[in-house]
Order: sequence, then structure tokens, then C-alpha cells
Amino acid sequence: MQLISYFFTDLIIFLLFQFFIFLFLFIAIYKDYLNKNSIAKVKRGEISWNYFNIFFGVMNVLLFQLINITEAFVGYKTVISIIDFFILLYLTYYNSWVRNKIVFYFLKSKEKEES
Repeated sequence: MQLISYFFTDLIIFLLFQFFIFLFLFIAIYKDYLNKNSIAKVKRGEISWNYFNIFFGVMNVLLFQLINITEAFVGYKTVISIIDFFILLYLTYYNSWVRNKIVFYFLKSKEKEES
């Protein structure tokens, strides 16, 4: 029972969360690198940029709230917050693969029919 409760401590959950942020960052960089030689180029319109702003705002609030409530890494939260902020900034506004995913999921949710 102690082993199970250990895996649900702030330290383990927060470390896993940070691991997945960095894993997603490396996957996004790799996917973006693979698509650099793509012939298709897209200039985003105002609606797409609004999607990016909404995504960035919501993810920023969630990210900073998770960092704020954890009891792990007290004294290092500022550095972690800055690093995570710039990762999110890069992913949202500069990584083409993530930007395409953001637009795709926003459009997909708009097309969903309510029952």
C-alpha cells in the first residue's frame, strides 16, 4: 500500500508531468524537422491565430496552476515555470506540427454534431 501511495505523491506526478512535457517537445521538434522540406506552405489567417491564442492561454493557466499547487521542488518553481512557459510558447507559435494539430482539433470540435 505504501508503494502505491508513493507513486501518487506530488514528486512522482510532477516528475512524470515534466517528463511528458519534454517528451512532447522532442516529438514535436522531430515531426517539425521531418516536414521542413514540405512543398505545401500555409499562411495562417486571423481565425487560426485566435485558436493559437486560446490554446496558449488555457494551457498556460493549467500549466502554472499545476506548478503552483505542487509541493515538490519548492524553491525551483520559478525556474520550472520559466522553462515550461518558453516550451509552451515555442510549441504554440513556432512549431508547425503542433500548430497544425491545434487547428485540426479546433476545427474537428466545431464540426461535431450535438445529439
